[in-house]
Amino acid sequence: MRFKWQLGGLIIWFLGTGFTAEAEPASLSSVSQPTPLINTAEGSVAAIHFKPQGATLTLALMSGNSFSLEFDGQLTTLWKGNERIELGALKLGDKVRIRYIEKDRKNLAKTIEVL
Repeated sequence: MRFKWQLGGLIIWFLGTGFTAEAEPASLSSVSQPTPLINTAEGSVAAIHFKPQGATLTLALMSGNSFSLEFDGQLTTLWKGNERIELGALKLGDKVRIRYIEKDRKNLAKTIEVL
């Protein structure tokens, strides 16, 4: 009998706390986004198409296929050895190694290294 009173008291306390079974929605700032996977591609620069906010680079890969990437002047860095260079210094035929991420079905270049 004592157990029933304790259980009853627990239920009343539980209901009195205003507890609901539904989880509170997490704020967007507390939800961490997955870290994008960084891919690497090597080849020679086959084409550069300039746009207002950057450029599209097309690489000729060693397999004979071509590969296009988006270049963003604020997010992408270009290197030749230990020196940071501008996109205008990149020439057709330059051998490059590009580290990129896939976002919104586009390949976004993060780092371009002239070999």
